[in-house]
Amino acid sequence: MGALKETAMKALQITGVNNLCKLLNRNRPRIIMFHKIYPDDEADSYSEYVQLSLLDDIIAYSVKNYQIYTLKDLVQYYKQYGRYPQNAIVLTFDDGFKSILEYVLPILQKYQAPATVFVCPQLIDDETTIWPELLFDAYEHQALGGLGLQDVQVLLSRLKTLDNQHRGHELAQCIHTDYQYQHAQAQANRKLLSWDNLQTLQASGLVEIGSHSMTHPIFSNESEASVIHEINASKNKIEEKLGQKVVSFCYPNGQEDDYKQTDIDALKVSGYECAVTSVFGLPQHKDSCYLLPRFGGDFDSFLQARKYIDGVEFVQRQFFSGTE
Repeated sequence: MGALKETAMKALQITGVNNLCKLLNRNRPRIIMFHKIYPDDEADSYSEYVQLSLLDDIIAYSVKNYQIYTLKDLVQYYKQYGRYPQNAIVLTFDDGFKSILEYVLPILQKYQAPATVFVCPQLIDDETTIWPELLFDAYEHQALGGLGLQDVQVLLSRLKTLDNQHRGHELAQCIHTDYQYQHAQAQANRKLLSWDNLQTLQASGLVEIGSHSMTHPIFSNESEASVIHEINASKNKIEEKLGQKVVSFCYPNGQEDDYKQTDIDALKVSGYECAVTSVFGLPQHKDSCYLLPRFGGDFDSFLQARKYIDGVEFVQRQFFSGTE
């Protein structure tokens, strides 16, 4: 992030804009979306992430200035009182990478901060990972026929438009036949949590486990029958393995074009009580509990994190778009 932006964000805090925006949006929860967490001396060449010391700063700030809830507890509060609690934050972690156990859990325990983790049961059972990570892993092992990183990103975008069956076929065509994903050797931001790992997280008393579907397809590419299976089977599998009711769902990819009304209806029928998207925003009381907006936690600095958490970014976007 440029020095000019850092200076501008610091000025907003000094002049009290952050506190004003926090006050104005005190009735709208902040739901933060994390994926990958890296130690400060590591990085990711393929996707966005947040470094460990910054995550520690974010959670420390949230504990001091906000009330942290699991997604389940936030929605249950809303259903009981007809409104959200003031100054509420939910920490969500998508995909269920093992880095959550290795890096995140110690921080949650340090601050006694709750969080919600979304997982894909079939990928756990198959000892594989979400399909974009398979693609990057194959690239790292030179199993993509000499494709460069830019070509891989183009391929990734095209594969996002396909359903599970056709995407699997395309991946099989692209990846050398002698390549195989090595689950045991995968690093913590590619390897997924095991069921034993999830039991450890759950036993901490701080982590809610929610569903991210069975296999992480983009729902709008799938048939209605396939989506219903992804929704029902994932809920049943997590409940079977962990012995606790699953009420929270996270749409894979989660943009507005990635799910349909029939998918929302299927979630309701299946017994889920809420679902989060990847659409930017802060929930308000009139929003559906099955279309809760979030914002990404892959921040470059603590100043940037505060800008989002305190609601400055939200107010700016609403001001320039002229909505709400």
